[in-house]
Amino acid sequence: CKRCAELGYTNIMFDGSQFDFDENVRVTRDVVEFCHKVGDVTVEGELGTVSGVEDQVRVAENEAELCDPARSLEFVERSGVDLFAPAIGTAHGVYVTENPKIDFERFEQIQGIVNGRRMLAPLIVHGGTGLKPSVVQRLVQLGGAKFNVSTGLKHALIDATNEYIQSHRLVYNPGKIDIAAE
Repeated sequence: CKRCAELGYTNIMFDGSQFDFDENVRVTRDVVEFCHKVGDVTVEGELGTVSGVEDQVRVAENEAELCDPARSLEFVERSGVDLFAPAIGTAHGVYVTENPKIDFERFEQIQGIVNGRRMLAPLIVHGGTGLKPSVVQRLVQLGGAKFNVSTGLKHALIDATNEYIQSHRLVYNPGKIDIAAE
């Protein structure tokens, strides 16, 4: 995270959810303080664990831990995050069910606790790829400010790359693959 901030990234998504609450706050706070010293670098922090696969780490649905609304304000205030990603039942990767169990009431409660009096940290939804438009609309109405769709971007990159290679078998120019994928 620190290296990326030094290289000019403007937003860092830090996930310390593998740690207990106090360690997550401590490490996230360290990242926030560093990034804010570097300059205009925002930091997104996560509380609770999102199921699925991210960065080669797999969290089974039955092992995911939803964000505790009662600890959400404490996390935001103590860590100093600019953006807050509470785990609400969404998942990284491709949904294996048509109707994932998303805790809308929890999300609404967290929004009220964290941003009810004044905006402290916009709420972020991890695991946005594949959510039905009606689900996205409801989460926006409840305070969702940003949706992470990494899986959708990865699929677009891989599918476009594969399609280009298949239709241009004799072209060995990685730059053209990049253009096709973009």
